[in-house]
Amino acid sequence: MKKHSRDGPCIDIGVHILDLTLWFMGNPEPHSVTGVARAELAHKPGAFSIWGGRIPSEFDVEDFAAAFVRFKNGATLVLEVSWLLHHDTAGEDMQMWLYGTEAGCNRPKCEIYESNYASQQHYNRVLRLTEDASEPHAQECIEFAQAIVEGAPSPVPAEQSLQVTRILEAIYRSQQIGGEVCLD
Repeated sequence: MKKHSRDGPCIDIGVHILDLTLWFMGNPEPHSVTGVARAELAHKPGAFSIWGGRIPSEFDVEDFAAAFVRFKNGATLVLEVSWLLHHDTAGEDMQMWLYGTEAGCNRPKCEIYESNYASQQHYNRVLRLTEDASEPHAQECIEFAQAIVEGAPSPVPAEQSLQVTRILEAIYRSQQIGGEVCLD
C-alpha cells in the first residue's frame, strides 16, 4: 500500500536491477522513458500471492511495471518487474541481459557471449568469483560503510542514484499521461 511503500515492485525491486544494468552499461544519460505500472492481477477476485496469501482490497500500488528507456548514446533498455505474474519465481528470478555489438552477457549466470565472425562460432565464458572475494552485494555494503567511517565519498556517486530515480519517476509519469516522457 502507498502509505507503507509509496509504490509497488518497480520502485521496490526494479530499482536494484535498473541500477545494476545502468552500471553495466556505463551509466549512459537517459533521453526518454515509456512505461506502464498497473495492478490488473492484484484486483482480481480472490487474488493471492505465494509470499503473503490473500491480497487486501485496499492494495493500491502496481503489481507489474515495464519500461522502454532510450539513452542519448543510442542505447536502449527494457525493464520488466512484477511479483504477481503467472510464471515460476522459485530461486533467482532477477535477471539482466545485455546485448552489444561486440558481446552480450547474462546476470546472474555471469556468462559472456561472443561471436567469432571469421570462424562462425559462438563462445560463452563464465565469470567466477575467486575464493578470497566477498559476495558482491556484501562487498558493496562494506565499501559504503567504510566510506562513512572514513568520511570518504560514497562509492556510488549521487548523480548515478539521481539517474535511477529519474527513470523510475518517468515510468510512473508515463503511465499517468499514457505516453513517452522526455528527460532532456
